[in-house]
Amino acid sequence: MIEIGIVLNFFHYLVNRFFVVPLGRIVGLTWWGAFAIALAGDIIQMLLYFYILEGAGVNKKLGRIVSKRFPSQEKVERTKMVQMARGMGYMGIAILAAMPVYFGGMYSAVLVSHLMHLKRRKSYIFLTMGSIIGSAVLVVGLRALWTFIKLMFI
Repeated sequence: MIEIGIVLNFFHYLVNRFFVVPLGRIVGLTWWGAFAIALAGDIIQMLLYFYILEGAGVNKKLGRIVSKRFPSQEKVERTKMVQMARGMGYMGIAILAAMPVYFGGMYSAVLVSHLMHLKRRKSYIFLTMGSIIGSAVLVVGLRALWTFIKLMFI
């Protein structure tokens, strides 16, 4: 079962928790097991993105590789979600981290936190809270949807 979790966590980096939670359920994890995988993936991403954004030297090469995969800083800053998050400060990055969409999520939240020069430790707390809330809402929502579908067709 640990191997499935590792594979799902790796898959989390390619997409986001919106796909990891249902796939975790499909491969046999419990709903809250999939939640734990999504949360662990978000926390690892958060630490990795901060490391890349604040890094120098060797990290510049890694930063160039990552920047090809993700949208540019200017493109992210122009989105309405990011502009809203900048106005709200720490609570804004928590909301942004909770969203399981491409321009929401951990990457955008860490980028906004970095650009606003927010305190790193406090950002960790709010980003983790956002991830917990976002993953929990996704798990509860998907679980309710799955129960509704089972009731309708069984």
